[in-house]
Parts: sequence; structure tokens; C-alpha cells
Amino acid sequence: MADATETPSPRAPTTRRLSAEAPALGALTAAWWAAVLIVDFRGDFPLNDDWGYAPAVRALVEDGALRFTDWQSMPLITHVLWGWLFAAPAGFSHEALRLSTLVMGWLGVLAMYGLLRQLKAPPFTAGVGAALLLVNPLYFGLAFSFMTDVPFTAVIVAAAAAWLRAESKDSRGWLAVATLLTLWATLNRQLGIALPMAWTVVSLLRNGPRSPRWITGALVPAAIVIGGLVVYQKVLDATLGLPSLYAFRTGELMEALGDLARGHGLRAPVQRSLISLVYLGLFTLPLSLTVFDALKRERLARYLPVLGASIAALLAGNDLGLPLTENVWIDLGMGPRTAPGAVGPASPKLWIILTTLAGLGAGFFVLALLSGARRAGLRTDRKALKALPEQIWRGLRSQVPRTGEVPAWAWLFLLLSGVIAFGPTSIVYGAFFDRYLLLQLPFAIALVWAAALPREARGRGRWVALAGLALALGYATAATHDYLAWQRARWEGVALLEERGVPRAQIRGGFEVDNRDPNRQFVAHPKAPYAVALSPLNDHEPVAILEVDAWLPAAVERVYVLRQPKRLDGAER
Repeated sequence: MADATETPSPRAPTTRRLSAEAPALGALTAAWWAAVLIVDFRGDFPLNDDWGYAPAVRALVEDGALRFTDWQSMPLITHVLWGWLFAAPAGFSHEALRLSTLVMGWLGVLAMYGLLRQLKAPPFTAGVGAALLLVNPLYFGLAFSFMTDVPFTAVIVAAAAAWLRAESKDSRGWLAVATLLTLWATLNRQLGIALPMAWTVVSLLRNGPRSPRWITGALVPAAIVIGGLVVYQKVLDATLGLPSLYAFRTGELMEALGDLARGHGLRAPVQRSLISLVYLGLFTLPLSLTVFDALKRERLARYLPVLGASIAALLAGNDLGLPLTENVWIDLGMGPRTAPGAVGPASPKLWIILTTLAGLGAGFFVLALLSGARRAGLRTDRKALKALPEQIWRGLRSQVPRTGEVPAWAWLFLLLSGVIAFGPTSIVYGAFFDRYLLLQLPFAIALVWAAALPREARGRGRWVALAGLALALGYATAATHDYLAWQRARWEGVALLEERGVPRAQIRGGFEVDNRDPNRQFVAHPKAPYAVALSPLNDHEPVAILEVDAWLPAAVERVYVLRQPKRLDGAER
């Protein structure tokens, strides 16, 4: 028997901490993989744009050589290496690549929990915040592809959590982890530099330009990340050559910045910022309800959410409701629906309800930003305005915030990271897709919590939040299931025609089918005599009709294999 005076093991606090986190982490893990199994990720076919990224993994697996396609406009190297880890053991397949993204998506959900715990969120609230990422249709749906969005977001969340821990613990080890994770993210997509850029500003305000802490804790990590990106681009250009689209977005960004400098081009960033506000308001609404008791202490709590909901309902009633942009969230389903043909829309009443909820959430989100700003020292009363610089300075330099509150420097770091990451997307010309908002979601979730009082959620808001999460998970699971189901049917239709001797060049099947060669951009076969479509097409007759196991209304229920009948002169009609 151990002696009563025996010194407690130093491992005991760590064990207690791990046991305290286990229920939430276990629930998040179970929910993620249960939903994945329900969806059924099987199918050796590309989705969305990943047909242009997968060939690099195939070349590495089958030939042992690194070869990129002309399709990519990002570094992609860490994305390819991550996919290679999953594809190498059993050989290349899109299923292996899909599994690699699903694993990274799961890790991103756990990292979101860790980020909120670093912000002193109680386990239940941190679990709700992490679940918001899990059930988000953009995040969950894209996790079933080999797109870069989910792996990039997951690593960014982990890097932000490590950076907060490094600063709060004054740990060089965690700073090294944060720097390496940020470099990993940046060598996937260039926007990873948002984290070191944000921290350089925050650390400068906090420590001053002559401080060794600013140099070693901010400038050195920024130099490693940005320098690593520059060196990688130079090496790639000198060896394999830069893909033809690599600098395309940069050119668009420089053109847009030039217009802004001349006082033009303000419409796009304003419009896209409002779209982002509506989407983020809807996506963070369950957390806003969880921390409602804290948010309602603000003077504007009675007005902003109601105002947002009223404006949103008015716009939705005039056909300006969700979805406000396209690509992933298409009507009630998941997209993009790139095959020829169209499917009938869902009831407009449903979109009025969803848009109204989004407006309500947007009001809460603005309220949370204002509340967080005041906690960081940005006050609006007359006396506070005079002392504003001193208040900000004291808040940022404070090593220990008030009990349980999020430090001002952490709030500003999260805000700047989200703003810097969104900046290029908001002003660059070209299409604006809903999946571009995915990177802002973790920062939005963290900022909502940062505005709240540091206590566990209780009462009605807690149950409403759980109900909202359950509904969102059910929708994301069903919509992703339907998306994979009609994709399988489409490729089954393509295989049916090929078995009958029809060459692929004579089949019009949509973006992923037509663009089988990643070095030929935006290939289409508008005059192809055969089509695999989502609905009957004019001047076509059916070859086969494939039933789709659809769960949601307004989903793709059939895929049509069609052909144009020949005229008497032998030509296709």
C-alpha cells in the first residue's frame, strides 16, 4: 500500500486534463466517423476540381516522380505528400485520396476544440464550437473530395491553437510547432501567410519594435514561413516549372489592388463582405445561442439580431435569399452540379426561413465582434475615446487578463488572421465561391466565444444549440450522401457508354468527365452525340435511366444516359 505522505505523481494533472477532454473529443470523433460511414465515400472518381490535383499524387505513387499539372494555382506540395501517404500502400485511387481528406477533416475538428480550449472555453462550449465546423456543409461536404479547402483549414486551425499556446505559456517549443504547421499550410495554399502576418502586427503592438521577443517570436517565424514559400516557388520554377495558372490569381489580385488604390473596385469587397457576414452568421448561430446569456448584456442585444433577421427576411421575400453564391451549397443539396441538365428547386418558403435565421445570426455575430472589441479595450463612450490609445496599449501588453477572459492580444490575433485571409478573396476579380468562406469560419467561431463571459452554457440556449447541431449534421450527411450517389450514377453512365464502344470524346458528361486531361484547361464537348445528364435534354433520346438513392427533396433522383438520333443523311441531329 502506498504511503499516505507519498508525493503525487507529476503525471496526475496531465491525466486529469486528458480525462476531462475525453468525453468531448470522443463524441466529436464518433459523430464524424459515423456520419462518414452513413454517407459512404466509395467511388474511384474525381469530384469538383480535384481531377486537376490527383494526377500529381498518381505520378508520385506510380512513377516515383513529382509532376504537377497546369491546373493548380497554389503550391500544393504538402497536399500531394499527404495524399501520397494514403495512396502509396495500396496504389493510387480517388478513394484513397478521399480518405486522406476525411482524416485531415477529423483532425481539424479536434484542433478546433483545442483552439477554443486555449481561449478558456469550457468543454461543452468548446465542443459546440468544434461541432459547428464538423456539421458545416461546406467543411463536411468538401472533406469527401481531394480539394485543398479542408486540409488547409484544418492545419491553419491547429497552427492558430499552437500559436496561442506558445504565447500564453511563453514556450519556444510550441512556437516552433506553430511555425512548422503554418509553413505546412502555406506550402499547400499561399494564404497561410495570414497567421504570421497577423502575429507580426500584434506582437509589434504588444512588445514594441526593439523588443527581442518581437524579433524572435514574430519576425523569425514570419521569415521562415514567407521565405519558405519564396524558396519553394524558385526551386519549382527552376526544376519542374511553374504551372501556367500558378500566377493567375496573383495577377488578378495585383490588378484589383491597383484599382482600389485609384478609388475603384469597391463594389466587390463590400458585396462579398456582406455575403460572408450572412453565411458566417448562419454557421455560428448555434454557438451564439449557447452564449446568449453573455451577449444579451450588450446594449445593442435587443436590436441587432432582430434588425438582421428583419432585413434578411425582407430580402429573401424579394428573391434575394440564400444561397447567395454557388459551388458547394446548391439549393438543398451539395454541389457543384456540373452534369448537363437541371433539377427543380426546393420550396422558396424554406429559403426565406433559412435566410431569416442567417440574418439573426449575422446580428449576433456583429454583436459578438463589438463585445469582443470592448473587452479588448476598444470602447465607444466619450471618456474612453480620449483614452483609447492607452487602453489598447494596456490591453495588448497585459500578460494576465481578467479571470477567465480572452486576452486582448489573442482576440486581435484571431480578428486580423481572419481579415487578412479574407482580404485577397474579397477583392480579387473572377468568381466568388461559397467554399472561399471556409477559412473564415474557425476564426468567426473563436471570435463569438471571445465575446462571451467565461462560464459554461446552461438552460434553454444549450438545448436549442444541440438541436441545431443535430439538424445541421443530419442535413450535411444527407446532402453529401446524395452528392456521392448521383456522382456514382453519372460515372456508371459514362462506363456504360464506354463499354458499348463510345469514345470519351463523344460523351458530354460535365466538368469532371470532360476534363479528363488536366493539362487541357476547361475542355467541353458541346456537340458530342452522347450525354450523361441530370434531366432529359432536347433532341436526345434515352439510352438508359439510372436511379439515384436520393434522401433529400429537390435532389438528383435519376441520371439519364442520352444520345442524339441520326438523321437520314447519317449526321447526328
